[in-house]
Amino acid sequence: SAKDYTVIYSKNVSIGTAVVTVKGIGNYSGSLQTTFKIIPKQVTGLKQSTIKTTSVISLSWNKVAGASGYEIYRATSKNGTYVRVKYQSAAAYKNTGVKAGAQYYYKVRAYKTINKTKVYGSYSQVIAGITLPKAPSLKVSADTSAIKITWNKVLGCKGYDLYMATSKNGTYKRITSAKSNSSSYKKTGLSTGKVYYFKARSYYVNPSGKKIYSEYSKIVGGMKIPKAPSLKATTKSDSVKITWNKIAGCVGYEIYMSETENGTYKKIAATSANVVSYNKTALRSNKTYYFKIRSFVKDSSGNKKYSAYSAVKAATTKQENPLVGEWTIDVGTTTQLNNKDLYAQFGSDIKYGYGMTFKENMTFDYFIAKEYGGTGDYKLNGNQIVYTLQLTQGGTESGVLQYSQDDGTIMMDLYGYK
Repeated sequence: SAKDYTVIYSKNVSIGTAVVTVKGIGNYSGSLQTTFKIIPKQVTGLKQSTIKTTSVISLSWNKVAGASGYEIYRATSKNGTYVRVKYQSAAAYKNTGVKAGAQYYYKVRAYKTINKTKVYGSYSQVIAGITLPKAPSLKVSADTSAIKITWNKVLGCKGYDLYMATSKNGTYKRITSAKSNSSSYKKTGLSTGKVYYFKARSYYVNPSGKKIYSEYSKIVGGMKIPKAPSLKATTKSDSVKITWNKIAGCVGYEIYMSETENGTYKKIAATSANVVSYNKTALRSNKTYYFKIRSFVKDSSGNKKYSAYSAVKAATTKQENPLVGEWTIDVGTTTQLNNKDLYAQFGSDIKYGYGMTFKENMTFDYFIAKEYGGTGDYKLNGNQIVYTLQLTQGGTESGVLQYSQDDGTIMMDLYGYK
């Protein structure tokens, strides 16, 4: 019965050791003294602050009245082994040096130091703390059909979101969401000669199913490589004319030449996008030259991005034709002819002086008098000119003329005169 004893408490308000004395009264005498501990309250309100970095987890909690400080414990799994990582007086903690994209588990307890001895409260509830995953680092390469974006794999992430824009500071739209084991993506359907911009971010999924994203990667630009043109060649004795198909979206073309197929090719010309031919002159006759070409576009910095080289085109200049040009009939011989058969046949106003005009296309014009001449075909076989002539006055004539390479003359036989 409470009438038989009294209870006296001392030091029972603050954290530490409290004393209880029970003293008998009335029919009872004597007293009994015992102690018990008053511990700090359990830490409440433990939470992670806004997730902002890849290497720091910031925690905070409610202060516990009367506590000297707090001990923070961490584990890599919720039910794993917890290791004390810090003890301090503040009700906030920054765990630095943690891995990017990692998840850790934390619990905290308050303590009171009394006579150099710590009196601990109960552990807080366990919470998960996470860091941002690292942002991937992008690279771009291209061919004629697509731009290929590659990135480094980010440890611990669950996937990547890739974004594209048509200007560096424009609106970026997500073009794909890739799994964690992916490290590249090919973007097709793009225009040649246009720069496209890309950025990406990695993510993982927290226990509640929410995606936690990294910062965006640095923006990279890329453009499709133009196609290589196809070459054609036409030749003369001293020149080669190169033509090629126009490549959509390119800015221009560069033409290269070598005197051997596998030799050193030197750039001989560059043209704009709307020029699709080039005439290389001052070449030697009857010699083979080798040509190749590539198209190019320019990126946002003005740097050229080249197509592959075209297939090599071999072109052999024609053998130089010594006959091309106008040939004069010797005046002395013509005068003799005039005084003889020609004068008698055509009259005193006959035309003479130029007898033949040989052309590069292996045709020639011929006249010896006002109404006597024609047009024909010829070919040069050594010192012989084999010809077929359509006469102005009707009919055809075929024959062989003698050409002297030594003195550059053609011998004709007209009415017995040479």
